[in-house]
Amino acid sequence: MTPGFFSRQTLTIPANQVVPVAATGEVFSVLESTGDFSVAFDGGEKSAVRGGITLRVKVFHILTLHNDTAIAITVSFFTGFGEISFALLESKAVSTRLLGTLCQLQPPTYAEFSGTNNGNRRKQVVITNTESAVDLVVRGKDAAPCAIVFPRTAWTMETDSLLSVGNPAAQPPVSFYVAETFYNS
Repeated sequence: MTPGFFSRQTLTIPANQVVPVAATGEVFSVLESTGDFSVAFDGGEKSAVRGGITLRVKVFHILTLHNDTAIAITVSFFTGFGEISFALLESKAVSTRLLGTLCQLQPPTYAEFSGTNNGNRRKQVVITNTESAVDLVVRGKDAAPCAIVFPRTAWTMETDSLLSVGNPAAQPPVSFYVAETFYNS
C-alpha cells in the first residue's frame, strides 16, 4: 500500500444548490452522506455518488458538489493522494415474533400453514411431534411429502413456503406443536 495524505471534510450541500470546495488530490472517497449527490472535478462532468463510493481520477484542485434534490444533504468525504480502502457495513436488527400452535388432528387430515401472518413473511418453522409412536408427514406447497417428523422429535426449516402437516395413515388422532417465527413489518 502506498503511503499518502488525506484530509477529511464534512459539509452540508443546501437543497438544489452547488457547492465548490478547494481540495487537491487524485482520490475522492465519500465516507457517508444523507443522500445521493453528484461531484465534478475541476469543472468536468458530474458523477453520481453516495456514501461508500470512492473515485480515483486525475489530479484535481476544485470539487463541485451538486445537490439536485429538495432536501439538504450532509456529506463526509476524504480527498488526497495515495491508497484508501474502507468498507461500510450497515446492519439493522430484524424484528420477529413467535406464533405457537397446538394441533390435534384426526387422520388423514392435514393442517396447513401458509407462510404469512397478517401480511408478514415467515422466517422459520419448528414442528414438534408430541406423539410417542406415530410419525408426522410434512408436505410442501405441491402436497408432496418433504419430511418425516419422528415421535418425540422436532423438525426445523427456514422457509416462508406453504406447508401442511399430518398423518396420512389410519391412526388415532395425532397432536403436534408448530412454532413459526415471522418477520415484523
